[in-house]
Amino acid sequence: MKEGQKVYKLVGPVLIHVDRSEALSNVENRLKLLQRQQYGRGREHSAVETTWRRRQRRRVTTTNRLRMRYEWEEWGENVVHQVAAEGGDASGGEPS
Repeated sequence: MKEGQKVYKLVGPVLIHVDRSEALSNVENRLKLLQRQQYGRGREHSAVETTWRRRQRRRVTTTNRLRMRYEWEEWGENVVHQVAAEGGDASGGEPS
């Protein structure tokens, strides 16, 4: 803004003359406020993203555990069927 330019502020439907130094001060304060708000949003976003990633890891871990449990149960059933087909005892003891 050049020295000597007139500055006006819109208040409702009316333009009001404002001192140049006051206008510059208002703009600087508004920019500082916007930067603080943006910084705060960045931190909030980061916290939300961290929580989401933590929950995603838990979900993957739980899914893997369930998959492993299912595979072990399936493997166990296959062993029982195989031992039974061979005429043995699936309990792990001596054949009768």
